[in-house]
Amino acid sequence: MAEFLLEKKRDRDAEAAAAAPKSNRIARLGLLAAVATGAWCFPFPPPSEPREVPFTVKQAGVRMEVFRAAQRVRLYRAQFGKLPSTLSRAGVSEAWLSFQPLDSVEFEITGRTDGVQATYRSMMTDSVFLRDTRRLLGGSAS
Repeated sequence: MAEFLLEKKRDRDAEAAAAAPKSNRIARLGLLAAVATGAWCFPFPPPSEPREVPFTVKQAGVRMEVFRAAQRVRLYRAQFGKLPSTLSRAGVSEAWLSFQPLDSVEFEITGRTDGVQATYRSMMTDSVFLRDTRRLLGGSAS
């Protein structure tokens, strides 16, 4: 009889050991479902509204883009010996920039966007046109 009771105890212990991992899996699945439901119902807060960019920084950005376009026109003139007929021929695709040849050598580029306008004339020195652009955009002033 003692042998029978010992065998029954082993069987119960084996059944309990087999049932324990199953209950752990159920608990884990329940926890995962709760976390996923919480994340679905209460997502991260939306990002705050973007801050308004100061006018001087916008102006500096437009000046820099106009200056980059002027450099492309100068490079085109150096390669082909003449001004391009359009900015796109010089490799500039921004639609908010306009290009006006003044004669066979001199030109003017105007950028208008976000209420800001900047005009570059090729007879200007770069430092006069750029003024404090590098400082405002986070670069070093030279």
